[in-house]
Amino acid sequence: MTIENFNKFYDEYQRFSAYVAYCITKDKLLAEDISQEIFITLYKMRENLDYSDHKKLKALVFRATTNRCNDYFRKPSTKQEMCTFDEEGVEEGLERIRKILTENYVRPDESERIKSKIRELGQYTIIDKLSAR
Repeated sequence: MTIENFNKFYDEYQRFSAYVAYCITKDKLLAEDISQEIFITLYKMRENLDYSDHKKLKALVFRATTNRCNDYFRKPSTKQEMCTFDEEGVEEGLERIRKILTENYVRPDESERIKSKIRELGQYTIIDKLSAR
């Protein structure tokens, strides 16, 4: 019965959690990730949830979501670091970006997509600079 209750609870409040997270972060993908993290945590404690009190459940989801968003912005790994490089420093710049990606939390599939875009950017930057000469 608990799994069925949790599934209903998830269906009812997951979008609410994602909406709250989006209002705070202004990033749709990040908001969805935060919401998923909240529900993974709540799933682990599903046996202790009172599914009959909807006000408390909504307050729990709201508080957990806002706290997780605050934690996200509090982490030093979320501070953005800018990397610029010229044609001589492409490899050095890519290495610096790889270091940032491995030190900070980035999903593996997202990491590969970012690395690919960085490589493209590096190639286009070099081509643009060479054709400007």
